[in-house]
Amino acid sequence: MPEMKFDVRATDQNGNVLVNETIATLRNGFFELWLPRNRSITLLIQAADGQAKGEIETFDDSKTCITTLRLRQNRVKRTEKNPGDKTWKPLSTPVI
Repeated sequence: MPEMKFDVRATDQNGNVLVNETIATLRNGFFELWLPRNRSITLLIQAADGQAKGEIETFDDSKTCITTLRLRQNRVKRTEKNPGDKTWKPLSTPVI
């Protein structure tokens, strides 16, 4: 996904928000994210059509290039039928 914008949030094991910004991918589809050492971090990456969530670590033996996070399509949970037009009313938040 080259040159696309994503909302990225990184939170460490203590609940500290390390990153909360929109980041654009490079031409190769990757983006760079500099994080503090010696932390366990939850990453949430959101785009218009999907999101990814994963855990990463920044210890001495941790990987420095993470390629395992994959966007999952946002799915809308259906709640009840609207009797007037026989369609479903979606919830306002996506469910993954």
